[in-house]
Amino acid sequence: MALESGTYIDSLNSSNPASTDALSAADDHLRLIKGTIKASFPGVTGAVTATHAELNILDGVTSTAAELNILDGVTSTAAELNILDGVTSTAAELNLLDGVTATTAELNYVDGVTSAIQTQLDARQGLNDILTDLAGLTQATNKVPYFSSATAASTLDFLDEDDMASNSATAVPSQQSVKAYVDATSGITKFESSAASFANGTLYTHTHSLGAVPTFVTLDLVCTSIDLGYAVGEIIQISSGHADPSGGNEGVSIRKDSTNVYIRVGSSGIAEYTNQGDGGGSTIDSSKWNLIVKAYLIS
Repeated sequence: MALESGTYIDSLNSSNPASTDALSAADDHLRLIKGTIKASFPGVTGAVTATHAELNILDGVTSTAAELNILDGVTSTAAELNILDGVTSTAAELNLLDGVTATTAELNYVDGVTSAIQTQLDARQGLNDILTDLAGLTQATNKVPYFSSATAASTLDFLDEDDMASNSATAVPSQQSVKAYVDATSGITKFESSAASFANGTLYTHTHSLGAVPTFVTLDLVCTSIDLGYAVGEIIQISSGHADPSGGNEGVSIRKDSTNVYIRVGSSGIAEYTNQGDGGGSTIDSSKWNLIVKAYLIS
């Protein structure tokens, strides 16, 4: 009789029993089959409903029971588990999130941060009473902040008002307004010629463009070569009719109208002037001085 021996299913020989075996040997084969099945599946105590395809999913699985038991109670969907697809983080990196209680909104506060937050905070101006005072102000157009006391801040009006009509004691005017107001109300306009050489006995005409007869005219002499004790660059002032008391021809006359100022230099010189060195009177050497004519109109 062909009857193999064995404990588990893999011990069975599918060629047995042989066709020549006696029918009386069938019980031996049945006992062998039942014994190997029970030995191979000692834990099966009920109906197994898994298909061969479902059972084949376990083919090649090397996980331990403890590892598979980790999935016990998992309620995640396939889509949720697939979120981990491609994750390269280490366990240590993922554990950084352990205990984090921040909300999505709170975590999004760092969105776009490109440097250490503490470094940025350290670089900021610290809160102080000055900033607190300024923070209490209300922004508005054309306002200038200022400290109204040692512990408070306020604002002044900023005005671009050429005529200063508001006459405010608390407003700040623009530079342009101040200039426009001064230009319009100063009441004094001035003409000044360039410094030029002159000759004795000569008439000089200067167009002043003041629009009216000048109120008064002054003459400045600028020293160009040492004379009467005066150094180069020093300035002296002379007036109309300044002449030699002895009756010589030194002197200057000034005539004016609404268009021009006329300067006539005496034939013997523009004037006799006090010597800077000894206090005596001497005639100015016209060749050593330049003349500046100034005309003023007071309206």
